[in-house]
Amino acid sequence: MPVEVLLDSRLTDQERRIMMCLCRYANAETGKAFPCYVTIKECTGISRSNASNAITSLVSKGWVTRIERPGTSNIYYVTIPEKSELRIVTSKRRSKEKQSEHEDIIAKKIGKCWRRPKIDPPIGLAPTEN
Repeated sequence: MPVEVLLDSRLTDQERRIMMCLCRYANAETGKAFPCYVTIKECTGISRSNASNAITSLVSKGWVTRIERPGTSNIYYVTIPEKSELRIVTSKRRSKEKQSEHEDIIAKKIGKCWRRPKIDPPIGLAPTEN
């Protein structure tokens, strides 16, 4: 499944699950997938009507091309749309300075001098002076 699926803020959880299912059943060479709605329901836990609505939405957002075949399952091709609204993913890690600032803010909020306890290294692992 393209990672862009996870980053597109327009997609719902149901649409993402449908995309995973379509990618699971897609032919590696042609990209063609043709799971029936019963298979999609078994794969995703999404009812037929909700799956149909989600696929229609994915088609309108440019993620799926659907070829309808009356009397049999549709053919689907997963595509990456030219226009998508990708979220920017940033690291949640803080630098030591930012962490210290954060701890100061917490200390002010709870009204006491809170600091992360300093943990001494286990005996035998402390640096030695030569």
